Amino acid sequence: MKLQTSINFFSIFILIIMSTSIVYVSIYIIEDIIYDLNKNVLSLEINNLIKRIEQKYKVLDKAGIAQIDEFVIRQQNDLVKEFINYKLQINGTIYIVSQNGKVLLNEDSFSYFFIEGIDSNSGFHDCKDKEKKMFCAFQKFPQWNWIVLISVKKSVMFEKKAHYINLVSGITFVVLILNILIFTFFSRKFVKRVKATLECTREIEHGNLSYRITPITYHDEIGYLQLGINSMAQEIEKRIWEKNKAEKKYRGIFQNAPYGIFQTSIEGKFLTVNPTLAKMLKYDSPDDLIKSINNIEKEIYVKKEDRKEFISLLRKNGYVEKFETKSLCKDKSIIYILINAHLINDPDNNSSYFEGFVEDITQIKETEKLRLEKEAAESSNRAKSAFLSHVSHEIRTPMNLIMGYSQLLMETDLTSAQNEHIQKIWDASKSLLDIINDILDFSKIEAGKLHLEKTEFTLQEIIYKTYGFFSAIAEKKGIKFILDINPDVPLNINLIGDPLRLSQVLVNLCSNAIKFTHKGEIFLKVNIVYSSIDEISLKFMLKDSGIGISEEQMKKLFHSFSQGDASINRKYGGTGLGLVISKNLIEAMGGEIFVESEIGKGSAFIFTAKFEKALQIEEDESSYVDLIEETVYPVVKDFEQIKGANILLVEDNTANQKFVEALLLSRGMNVSVANNGSEALDVLQKKQFNVILMDLQMPEMDGYETTEIIRKDIKNKDLPIIAMTAHAMISEKDNCLSAGMNDYISKPFNKNELFAKLIKWIANKQD
Repeated sequence: MKLQTSINFFSIFILIIMSTSIVYVSIYIIEDIIYDLNKNVLSLEINNLIKRIEQKYKVLDKAGIAQIDEFVIRQQNDLVKEFINYKLQINGTIYIVSQNGKVLLNEDSFSYFFIEGIDSNSGFHDCKDKEKKMFCAFQKFPQWNWIVLISVKKSVMFEKKAHYINLVSGITFVVLILNILIFTFFSRKFVKRVKATLECTREIEHGNLSYRITPITYHDEIGYLQLGINSMAQEIEKRIWEKNKAEKKYRGIFQNAPYGIFQTSIEGKFLTVNPTLAKMLKYDSPDDLIKSINNIEKEIYVKKEDRKEFISLLRKNGYVEKFETKSLCKDKSIIYILINAHLINDPDNNSSYFEGFVEDITQIKETEKLRLEKEAAESSNRAKSAFLSHVSHEIRTPMNLIMGYSQLLMETDLTSAQNEHIQKIWDASKSLLDIINDILDFSKIEAGKLHLEKTEFTLQEIIYKTYGFFSAIAEKKGIKFILDINPDVPLNINLIGDPLRLSQVLVNLCSNAIKFTHKGEIFLKVNIVYSSIDEISLKFMLKDSGIGISEEQMKKLFHSFSQGDASINRKYGGTGLGLVISKNLIEAMGGEIFVESEIGKGSAFIFTAKFEKALQIEEDESSYVDLIEETVYPVVKDFEQIKGANILLVEDNTANQKFVEALLLSRGMNVSVANNGSEALDVLQKKQFNVILMDLQMPEMDGYETTEIIRKDIKNKDLPIIAMTAHAMISEKDNCLSAGMNDYISKPFNKNELFAKLIKWIANKQD
């Protein structure tokens, strides 16, 4: 049965029941109303009759004859006659009954049932007269002992009852019909709205989440229900869209994730894998991996115990993080993997399957291995550097004495043979010092710690000093050393770079040229490659007429410990590191080096170098010859400036003390010696000095601590301190300057180098 029909039947049934109830209730109410209405009418009629009787009585009483029977009876008779024609408002009969029961009015229709049971002065009661139901109203008039009574037939009394009932029934019927029509109208609208609601739910049930109930015109319970269904459909549609989006995103992540993603059964078989995992394990596709592997423990894990440990951790904790193991690939290669996984349980809380992701850490492992190897190599380099530094220090200390005393002996009166022996000692010592310096430089290059300084210098200073030094040596061998500088080369322009390293390259190449040339000439040529406002590139060429180099030898010329031919080392000496060091220095200066050579016809070493430009200086008017003379004999003319100077020598090595003291005394200086920093501080309190020569490594108090204390004394705040150390590292020089020392000289030192430092800090300070 349709909802509309059910509602109609139900509504009609309810309305009929209600209408019937209304009719029955109306009948009861009508009877009650008619009964009360008649009572009121009878009561009014009785009251009117009693008032008339009272008026007659009052007339008699006022006349004083109320007690005279004759007058009373006459008045009573008049009243009875008057009441005979009295018209009641209701169809009833008036009766007057005396005390003795005599009926004074309408005796013919009177029934004693009318007054039976009257025991009050007034009232109403039901009675019967010849099977007729009567309703009586009575009231006593005690002055005359009368009972005034009006009786009405109940049939007369309720004669309009049927009319009222018919009226009510008619109205009820009309209302019933109207209610049915109205109810049907609204029930149809209700059913229509319910149908729309049901239609929407059916559409949603069938997946049409965009379906909506429209229009919603009433904001009642059904309206709110429809709004709720629309809102619910919208929310479901939104969530399904978000779910689909998330699934699409997850699928994208799953397919394109950089990590391998998997699901495996408890028994050890892959359920799902992504392409990354298949590729990681070198399978053609995810399907290939799933179909190929039947037992993960046996076919994937290199160590079976790793799989057992992995499963144990999963069952214990429900998850595993960063589990590292080795995995076997399809091609039998082995990779390192990192697994993160968790256990998935079914609704009964029983283990269902595992899922997680895998990261290939083979590269990380290899990188870690390389890092450890690098750290080991760096540690080895540090140990080597420390060893070389220590060895250098230990060698330089006695070398300082050998070379120093050799220089002192050269200044004494020696025989020709003695002078030759001393010269050979000096040459051998110088050669050994060059070897030590080459080894230290090569060690820095290997460790990647070769750093260039950035200071201002002029080409004139570097080129002329180098030429002046080596032209004298070449002259002794009977070789011409020719300097050819292009006029465009700015000799007096201040450049920024590392003049020491540029000199080192030139010295190395010039030294080799002289070493391997027995006759002929050597050319040092300097040209410009290019010049801009803030930068210049120079080309240097050292060309000799020496023994030359074969093409095969040139291929390994710039390799470590190589001189092209093993016999060269035996004949000419050297470490074979000079050109390697020079090549690295040139490349650090932004240039390159190459060689042109032919056996028996000499060699040409060409290199370029870049320098920044600083501020220009005025042309130095000193001649080319003067500069060369200054290079060969840099301090000869300045000895007078330091004669008589007070020098404090702080040195713990007795042999070094005697050598330096003798060297200083030979130039007319006064020397005080302190064995350590503490003694030096005591001596400074007693005497003033022009310069302090400070050794660094001493017992009790080293040179750094001593310098720090000296600088705190206001009177010695500007006292020049020159560090003397057997360490040859650039970092040592920086440490000395940072500690407050003014200059630095490395052992073994040339006597002229020491005198130049002293002149710099004594004569210049006096000026």
